[in-house]
Amino acid sequence: MSRKYQCFLNLISLLIFIIIAFLCQLNIQTYKFPDSFSYILACKELYFDLKLDDHRPFLYSLIYGIPLLFTKNIESIFLWSLVLNILFWFATINVLFKTLLSITTKKIAFYASLVFSICIGNIFIIFHLLTETIFTSTILLTVYYLVNYSENKKIKHLIYALSVLILACLIKPLNLGIVLICIIFYYKDILKITKSRYSIALYFSFLLFMIQLIGMKLTYGNFTLSYIDSSTYYNYLGTKADCFKNNEVFIQGKNKRVMETSKLSHQEMKSLAQKDISNQLRNNKVNLIKAYFSNLYINSTKGSASVHGCKNINKTNYFDLSQFLFKVISKIQNCIFTIFGLISSLIVLFNLKKIKKGNLIIALMILYIIGISAISTDQGDRFHIIIYPLIILQITNIITNWRQRLYIP
Repeated sequence: MSRKYQCFLNLISLLIFIIIAFLCQLNIQTYKFPDSFSYILACKELYFDLKLDDHRPFLYSLIYGIPLLFTKNIESIFLWSLVLNILFWFATINVLFKTLLSITTKKIAFYASLVFSICIGNIFIIFHLLTETIFTSTILLTVYYLVNYSENKKIKHLIYALSVLILACLIKPLNLGIVLICIIFYYKDILKITKSRYSIALYFSFLLFMIQLIGMKLTYGNFTLSYIDSSTYYNYLGTKADCFKNNEVFIQGKNKRVMETSKLSHQEMKSLAQKDISNQLRNNKVNLIKAYFSNLYINSTKGSASVHGCKNINKTNYFDLSQFLFKVISKIQNCIFTIFGLISSLIVLFNLKKIKKGNLIIALMILYIIGISAISTDQGDRFHIIIYPLIILQITNIITNWRQRLYIP
C-alpha cells in the first residue's frame, strides 16, 4: 500500500516540477550564480590539474565534474548538474516519505512529503550548479539512518549515518559542526562501531576526509577542509559589524576592507579573519551581535534568488505573473519554515526526557544551520531550504505525538 502512495507522490512531484519549469522557462534560463563559477573552477582544477580548490572540497567537484573526463566543454557540467540535481531532489522526496512512515501513517507521510514537493526555492535551485540540492539529500539520508537507529538499535544504521555525514563535509564544510554534534551524542557507541563488519563504510568516508585535509596541507599550508569559512566571516559578518561601527553602508563585496584582501595568501586571510573576530569580540561586540541578527533576519525573510534571476526569454504573457507569485511564495515559505523550525526545535529541547536521541539531533541540526547562516548575508533562502525536509519531519513527529497523547484518531 505504501508503494502506491510513493508512486503517486512521485507522479505529482514530477507534474509540479514540469509546470513550474514551463511557467518560468527554467530550461532556457542563462543566469548563473557567481558561486557556480567557483564550482566550475574547482572541477577544472581537480580533473585537469589534479589539484584541490582552496574553497570547495573535492567530493562535489569529483561528482559534478565527471563530464570533464570526456570533454573540455564546460557547458556539459551544467547539463550534468541538472540531471544530478533532479535525481537528488526526487531522492529527497522519497527518503523523506520513507522516514515519515516510521513515525506516522501512510496518508500523513504522503501529504507531508508533498509539502516539500511544492517548496519553490528547492525546485528553482535545481537548475543551478550549486551544492544545496545534493547537500539536502545527504543530510536527510543521515537523518533517515539516525531515526532507524533510534528505533531498532542496529549499529549498521549509525555507521551509515556517520559515513554519509562525513562525506557531506566534502560537499559543504559547514557540515563539520553537525558531525561534532553526532560524535558528542554517540561517542559511547564508538566501540560497537569498530567491531562491526559494516565499519568499512565509515573508514572509507574518513579516508576521503583525511585526503582532503592532507591535500589542503600540502597545497596551501593548513590542515583544513576549506578556507571559505575565513573569507565568508571576514567579507560578510565581520565587514557588516565594521560598517555599523563606522556608520558606513554595507555593500556586499564592495567595502574597502574587503577590497584590500584581494592579494592576501590563504594563510594571511585565515590569520586576518581570526584576528578580526578576536578584535571584534573585544572592542565591537555590540555591532557584531547587531550584524549577526541583521544577517539572520535577512536570510530568514528573503525569497529565492533563483526566482529573481529568471528572465522572460520567450516573451510569454504569463511569465511575469508566474514569477511574481513564485517570488512571494518562496519568501513566505522561507519565513514560515524558519519560524516553525525554531519553535519546533525549542519544543523538542524543552522535552528532552521524552525525546529520542535521533529527534534531538534533528532539532540541533535545524538550530545549527539556521544559526550558522548568519555568518553570511543576502543569500535569499539558500541556507534554509537545506532544512525544509528536516522541519517537515520534526513538525510531523511533534503533531503525531500530541495526537497520540490526546487520543485523537
